[in-house]
Amino acid sequence: ALRAHADTGECRLTLESYTELGRKMSPNFTESRPLIYRLWEQYEKVKREMEAYDSCDLTAHIYKRVLENPNGLEPHAAPIHQAYVDEVQDFTSGELLLLCRTVEDPNGLFLTGDTAQTIARGLSFRFQDITTIFKHLEDEKFGGVHGNGTLVTKKPQQIHKLVNNFRTHSGILDVANLLVDVLCKFFPYSIDNLQPDRGLFPGPAPWLLNATSYEDLQVLLLGSNRSNAQIEFGAQQCIIVR
Repeated sequence: ALRAHADTGECRLTLESYTELGRKMSPNFTESRPLIYRLWEQYEKVKREMEAYDSCDLTAHIYKRVLENPNGLEPHAAPIHQAYVDEVQDFTSGELLLLCRTVEDPNGLFLTGDTAQTIARGLSFRFQDITTIFKHLEDEKFGGVHGNGTLVTKKPQQIHKLVNNFRTHSGILDVANLLVDVLCKFFPYSIDNLQPDRGLFPGPAPWLLNATSYEDLQVLLLGSNRSNAQIEFGAQQCIIVR
């Protein structure tokens, strides 16, 4: 929320603008924002002393160049007419805003992802955040990187949820949906509250091992005779370590 924020159009938020952000826009650390801001300033100071940069600096630098040259980063570069982006949940708001500003027609963007599968540390994602970015561009009357006045970016009217899961059976999905319900309950502004995924065929519930020794785990997975093993092997088995 402190860098390349879509609603401000700035690459850095001031302390005042950060503390005034709504809970839905920045749900974390609402009671400790002055402290978080001071920690961020210390981080920036250390980074300058090391002459280092991070991914947010890179995004902010490119974004600044785009704003300085509305006709594109390079006058004779081939235009990007449309873009299809998968795993969009791992993009920051700044990166998504930059993407919108570098295509010919932001309305032609095709964005897909799973709001419950964010793997980037410290990043929460909602598709509602994307509609906020498009609303920002609509209010600005942004018409694409080479806008000629006839094209206007529009806020998406509908988000399409794909509920049928074709690669996972209902035994696993039932457990996954329970975990998503917990996230929705305790972090309501960090995840989209959407209809649960639905499996097309039944299956056994997964084994959840809270704590076990490596020796017991080895016996459980490898020590059984395959003819009477309690756990299926091959393509039917997956071990997830968190």
